[in-house]
Parts: sequence; C-alpha cells; structure tokens
Amino acid sequence: MAQRMECDTSSSGPGYAVTEARNAVRFAVVVTVAWFFVNIMSAAIASAQDAGALPEPEVPALQLPAFSALRRGQPSPADGLFVTFEQMAQISLDYDALAAQLVRDLSSAGQQCELRVDAERLRIRSAEENLTLHTRLWEGRQGELLERATQAEERAVRQWYENPGLWAGIGAVAAAAVAILVSQVD
Repeated sequence: MAQRMECDTSSSGPGYAVTEARNAVRFAVVVTVAWFFVNIMSAAIASAQDAGALPEPEVPALQLPAFSALRRGQPSPADGLFVTFEQMAQISLDYDALAAQLVRDLSSAGQQCELRVDAERLRIRSAEENLTLHTRLWEGRQGELLERATQAEERAVRQWYENPGLWAGIGAVAAAAVAILVSQVD
C-alpha cells in the first residue's frame, strides 16, 4: 500500500528526490488537515442536532362522556344524540378497543424512537472511533514521510566529486593544458 521513494541522483539531480519528498509531506499534511476539518465539522453538526431534545408527547386523556337514560317521550335535558342500550354498549366496546390500540401504538412508537436514537448513538460512536483510527494512521504516515524526507536530505548531500566548481576548475585546467599543447605543436 505504501510506496517506496528512492533517491535517484543520477538522472534528475540530487535535489529532485528531496523536493519530491517535501511535496509528498506537504500533500499529506494538507490532506490530514482537511480531513480533520471535515470530521470535526460533521461531529459538531451531529452534536448540535442532539442538543435540541424533543419534549415528551402528552398522552390524551380519553374519557367517554356521561350518558343518561331517557324514556320515550321524556323531555331531554340537553341537545344530543339518542342511542339504544345496544348501540351504547357497542360504542363503549369500540372506544375501549381504540384506547387500547392507541396505548399500544404509542408504546410501539416510543420503542421505535428509542431504537433509532440508540442506532444513531452507535453510528456516532463508530464515526468517532473511525476518526480516532484514521487520525492515528495519518499521524503515523506523516511521521514516516517526515523520516523519509530527512533521510532523503541526508542522502542528497553532494559528494566531493559532484561539486560543479571542482569540475569547472578541472575543465579550465584541461582546456589550458590543451591550448598550451596545441600552441607548442605549431
């Protein structure tokens, strides 16, 4: 996975490997900083969303209205709907069934919400652990690249025979010697 950087001084010059190593280190640092910024911002957004906790919903108080029995022909004390005892019993049973279903649905919805919250907390925890792991990996990689750059700089120190001034001097002496030899031959 990691690429090996060789210091090739013969084809590109001694400074090329050092420049390449420095550029690799700079790139790694820029990528690391950008990655940290993105992860910190996403963690901040996630924590800001958790801060606005929703209040508990109110459970409606379900009660059947009071019923009074009337006989045929008896004047009604208030306006309303007239039903028989059988219809009243059916309304009462339906009402109890709906109230029980409402309680079950409310309980089920609460459990689903708790499961979603738990899943989201686990996702956030996983993301934080992933961030920690990647941070450690990038820090290790950055240290490795810095060590390689230091080694490349140490290897890039010119040897005595790589000094351009030395070769210019040797060339000047050789040119003077050839000029002297040519002038004495004539």
